[in-house]
Amino acid sequence: MVHDHAHVYDHALVCEEARVCDEARVYDNALVYGNAWIYGQAYVCGQAVVRGNAQVFGNAYVSDNAKVYDHVQVYNYAVILKDAQVFGGEDALVRHNIVNGTAAISTCLYGILRPGDTLVAATGKPYDTLEEVIGIRQGSS
Repeated sequence: MVHDHAHVYDHALVCEEARVCDEARVYDNALVYGNAWIYGQAYVCGQAVVRGNAQVFGNAYVSDNAKVYDHVQVYNYAVILKDAQVFGGEDALVRHNIVNGTAAISTCLYGILRPGDTLVAATGKPYDTLEEVIGIRQGSS
């Protein structure tokens, strides 16, 4: 189903219970099917496939041979390209605006460590900006 000011063109296909709404665009040879929902100002193009209960919205962009499926939500300014496959799981963080080394390392540590885990630093004490992240120093209130 195509609603509002949405566009599906070129050789793109939207079928089954899939929906394209608002100002979203699906074009080239993209395929959207199942219960997938594309809305906002999102774009799905190239050979991309969005299926299942996936949602692509906001200003998100899915292109090339990317595949998005299951209960995934791709939103804001997320960009999924090339041969990427994004599918249902627990949670994922896909960002392009990690601004420094501490943010990058913190993001990785939050992804792999759980409360109570032990972190071993093989090269000595971590630098001071990571002390609060790993629990050596209390944060300022």
